[in-house]
Amino acid sequence: MGNLLGGPTTLQEKKKMVTEYKIWGAGMTGSLLLITKLTGTVWVSIWPEVITSTIVSFGLVMVHTHLYELDYPIISHQLMFMPVSFLLVFRCSNSYGRYWEGRGLLGQLTFNTREINTKCVCYAGDPALANTIRRLSIACMKMVNLTVAAFWDKVSDPDFTWDYTSVSEHLTAEEIEHLNSLASGQPLYLLMLMRREIAEAGNEGKLSQLQCFEMSQDLASIHTVWNAMMKITSTPVPFPWMHLTKFILYGFTFTLTFPAVTAMKWVAIPFMTLISFMLFGLAAMGDEMEDPFGDDVNDFDLAKFEKNVVTDVSNLVLKTVKPSKKPDVASTGLKLNPDFQDFDRPAKRLQTSSESNSSARPEPVSNSSPRERYEGNWSYHPIAETYSAQISAEAVPPPSRENAYSSVLFELSNLKNGF
Repeated sequence: MGNLLGGPTTLQEKKKMVTEYKIWGAGMTGSLLLITKLTGTVWVSIWPEVITSTIVSFGLVMVHTHLYELDYPIISHQLMFMPVSFLLVFRCSNSYGRYWEGRGLLGQLTFNTREINTKCVCYAGDPALANTIRRLSIACMKMVNLTVAAFWDKVSDPDFTWDYTSVSEHLTAEEIEHLNSLASGQPLYLLMLMRREIAEAGNEGKLSQLQCFEMSQDLASIHTVWNAMMKITSTPVPFPWMHLTKFILYGFTFTLTFPAVTAMKWVAIPFMTLISFMLFGLAAMGDEMEDPFGDDVNDFDLAKFEKNVVTDVSNLVLKTVKPSKKPDVASTGLKLNPDFQDFDRPAKRLQTSSESNSSARPEPVSNSSPRERYEGNWSYHPIAETYSAQISAEAVPPPSRENAYSSVLFELSNLKNGF
């Protein structure tokens, strides 16, 4: 039908259409285009209920007109309308919250994948390491999306097998073979490979301990995002809530036909068509947004996100990575602290500086003044040795109570003038 009407035919085209409807405009033309579309709407899933409600109302009108005059009061459905509305509105609100949370998690996954590649290029400057992190991070992102999207297929099909076609181009034959041996937790294996590469780079001196820690935090964030996406996918709305909502929805809608025919006769037919479309449409809208990761039209286009990340990361790593060079301090004309000359060994630098200044450390005296105790503790830090000497040389007296009070009034007046 989509091809006959000139609409999208493939799943990717349908997902593109439902996410780019804003470009149609906000006027009457755009609204008409939006209303007349069938792809991605609730009509696809609720047309049986709407047609059934219309047929039932037509049959009751015929009975009321020719056989038996119906007389059913509307008061009972007026009392039930508020509980039905609450259940449906809460259902849609809860589903939209899950939908929006899923979009945030997908953005976080994209961010962390780009971030770890950026840090690898800037910190290490090793083409081999950068290329390894690039292909493993891309494969990990695709594997996260694959495990989330195929969760219910795996649950419903006992003979389910993983399709690693989209991931295999970024992995070696040995890595693919190991993935095939895993029944679950495939992203963890790829995260472990990246952690091992980062640890080896740190042991070889290509990355400092702080840089290894920052990149490990990005990997931990990817793991956290994966767990949160699996939480959304694997945890549906509680069964009692869904059972009660569906039971009341169907009971309310189809029994509403009797008082509607009593009050409106033939007008009850279009009225019931509209009412059933509204109520069943709200319920179907909640079902559509509950799990945003999958192959439905209104689910996120995971392939589009993956394509953007592959393009960005490949351009970053393959075109900009260069071996890092140690800064030439002499050429800059700057005089740096000797303790900071060894850029590759921060721990060794602090240890050497600490040992060389151990004899010059003043021991804090128990009966000394607060300022003396402060200077004694401050001088223990080798980096701040010069600052401690400068403070001692200046011997600035502590502020008196009157001076402190005056400075507080001065700051308060500045704040008042600023506001």
